Amino acid sequence: MMQDVQFIMYGSPPSGLPPSRELLLRSLESKLQESKSAVVDSEASAHRSQETDLVSRLVLLRREVLVHLIGIARQATATYCQIIGDELETLKDSASCFAAAGNTPQWHDLAHLVVAGLVIDLGILRELLGSGELIEQPDDYWIWAFEGGTGARNAFGVRMWVEDRDGATVAQLWHQGTTRPHDLKLDPADVMLLRELLEGERDPGFLDSKLQQRALRLQFYGLVTKNLNRYVITIPALSGSGAAVAKDRVTLIARQIFLQAVRPAMRLADEIYGRYGVARHDAFRHAFARLLLEHAADAAIERKLIPDFPTEADARWATWFMNESPIGRSRGSVCKTAPQS
Repeated sequence: MMQDVQFIMYGSPPSGLPPSRELLLRSLESKLQESKSAVVDSEASAHRSQETDLVSRLVLLRREVLVHLIGIARQATATYCQIIGDELETLKDSASCFAAAGNTPQWHDLAHLVVAGLVIDLGILRELLGSGELIEQPDDYWIWAFEGGTGARNAFGVRMWVEDRDGATVAQLWHQGTTRPHDLKLDPADVMLLRELLEGERDPGFLDSKLQQRALRLQFYGLVTKNLNRYVITIPALSGSGAAVAKDRVTLIARQIFLQAVRPAMRLADEIYGRYGVARHDAFRHAFARLLLEHAADAAIERKLIPDFPTEADARWATWFMNESPIGRSRGSVCKTAPQS
């Protein structure tokens, strides 16, 4: 049985629970035996067993292909870091665009959030989607199987919870080496309450019993606190004019990276896929974008553009509120690129 595989889930399973590594390995063996290389329609697999269903969602990247893709990704990160380094002061100035409990957060509290979350992950993803280089992630999920691993030390991503009405979003960085005392679990109604507390649309002193329960749960996570019997958001928030300024700055920097590093690298990756007969399915192009993301984080840390990711953090670390979805989604919750054990 193939053991030296790193699994990464892209999206969220309907149950909300990721499959076990043992089940993933069995499914991968089945996939290899059946010689399937494409993701099949999810409706066709809805009535199959869990293992068969996983086979249809697994996207295997073989070692002989990955060695070339990793080389391309590492070369591209030099341009990532040059641009981010040149624009680092602009990004630091973006701290003034955030608000948290009436205060402006300091850069050391925002460095990972801005550089890794807003630029390297969401900013580049927005460019990939907007240019048509990638199509939006699946409605539920794929699972990438990297034979031999991604070759990177900093597997990270952004989890998002999106409010249904206007796309208000709570986002949180995850990192494979960072542990938190509590796993953040939100729903669209939680995000709506945070937005209303932030914008003052509801008097927090007169929440009904259900909203009081939600507010207490948010207080347990540390996302809100009570001040003079009023709930106040404690996480950094991008809202109003500050959100527009920050978005413009991030977009400008992410677009430079996309044009100078990401798009050329995607072309080279397509050539590698073609050389090895890999179907040009969007799941594989997403997988290469994943490699770019992880290796860019490695390089940014090596060049001291951001500190190492912490080994321990509370729920508030690198968790933030946005008044709109950063990649144009407006439904439910999204767990983007969640790690697998």
